[in-house]
Amino acid sequence: MNFDGNLIWAWMIIFIPAVLYLWLFFSYLQVVADKRNELQRILSRGGAMSRYITAYGSQNENPQQVAARLLIRNNYAVLSYLRAFTFTALLTTMASTVAVVRAGLPTGLPETLIGLIRTSPSVPAVLAGCAGAFVWGLYELLRRYRVGDLTPSGVYFTGIRLLVLAGVGPSLSTVLNTEFSWAIAFGLGVIPLNTVADIAGEPARRALKLAPAAAANIDPLFSNVQGLTTDMIDRLYEAGIQNVQQLAFTDPLRLLVRTNLDWKVILDLIDQSFLIVFIGNKIEKLRPIGIRGAVEFSSLPENPHPIITEIAAILEYKPEEVELLINALIGDPTTSFIGELWSS
Repeated sequence: MNFDGNLIWAWMIIFIPAVLYLWLFFSYLQVVADKRNELQRILSRGGAMSRYITAYGSQNENPQQVAARLLIRNNYAVLSYLRAFTFTALLTTMASTVAVVRAGLPTGLPETLIGLIRTSPSVPAVLAGCAGAFVWGLYELLRRYRVGDLTPSGVYFTGIRLLVLAGVGPSLSTVLNTEFSWAIAFGLGVIPLNTVADIAGEPARRALKLAPAAAANIDPLFSNVQGLTTDMIDRLYEAGIQNVQQLAFTDPLRLLVRTNLDWKVILDLIDQSFLIVFIGNKIEKLRPIGIRGAVEFSSLPENPHPIITEIAAILEYKPEEVELLINALIGDPTTSFIGELWSS
């Protein structure tokens, strides 16, 4: 094989990671289309569209326009994905170019640059960190692709991980000064990015005598939302939902786009949260009698009725206060929208 043939093979190897991202990009376009169709289907049920407009939307929109708006505002537009994948593919291609040069394959790059890459002692640690970042990043993207939760920001973070590990790798190599530092650099690549940031920032934090970073506080009322797991809470945090009140008043269609949780699960979580906003952890006392959320509570009979008296005793309210709460829930557009979708 002649020199030109070697050069072609070298650049084919360099672009393999970019091709993987390109395949993932085109594959996920169908997932985005499915999301749009699901949103339109939900809003086309019965009176769902009119109730959604009352609670969250604009009078001049139809289901198709609402679906398009939600996808664009939550960065699910095709152009957002194209930018993110281009950014990450460019950084990955740069890293693979350095690896191919280091391996001695011809690339046609300037001899000065080739000499620097092949002789620099920090390059192995840089490549080890980038390799770990690439493996972990690709795994994370594929995992999110499988569950339909791949966002442009997630793709950007894959590229940022490469940049971070390219810097942390050689730094770690210098500090440890061991022949196995490349393996540790690779291991850092498969550690979550926020953990890597904590590791990298710890020496500076000690030198400046800064207090350790405070752990994020999780709303204790989340424990009263039945079926809400730790993984689901993490996905809500990514969507900007940090407490029960935000969950109760968020647009459920927006949450469907951002988290890809099952639609019925989202409705149930918001339904429970909406009642928790009013009665707090006392919701636990109502579940044994079949009341799990705001829709069921708003369906209670008018006072006087034995069940109203029973609920008043459970909540330590007066029967008149229970009736006021029922009327408040009946008149709220969120309860009406959720109730419409449950019944359709």
